[in-house]
Amino acid sequence: MNGTEEIDLVGDALPLEIVDIDGQRLTFTWYFLSGVDRLTVTASGDHLGVVEQLESNSPRLLPDSDWSDWLDTDGRADRVVAAAQRQWHHRGEIVADRALREGGQL
Repeated sequence: MNGTEEIDLVGDALPLEIVDIDGQRLTFTWYFLSGVDRLTVTASGDHLGVVEQLESNSPRLLPDSDWSDWLDTDGRADRVVAAAQRQWHHRGEIVADRALREGGQL
């Protein structure tokens, strides 16, 4: 970018699939224009955290402090990271399938 362009973070947001982990329905959102390999995770509209470095062999979860206790129980943090990795690797297919279902073109 040349410094004068702004990223439209709302228009840039692509929610991927919803994943249920222990009764919490988690939504993983990819901000594709950011160029960063990370997904934002929300649960019922609350910000749960961000999974970043998804292109690396060691992605990590940066949790929101309000969700730390929930994530520290029963290996949930690891399961959130694993779900994010699956969605990251299939994000193109997820977006393409949704566009085709909605009658759009690729």
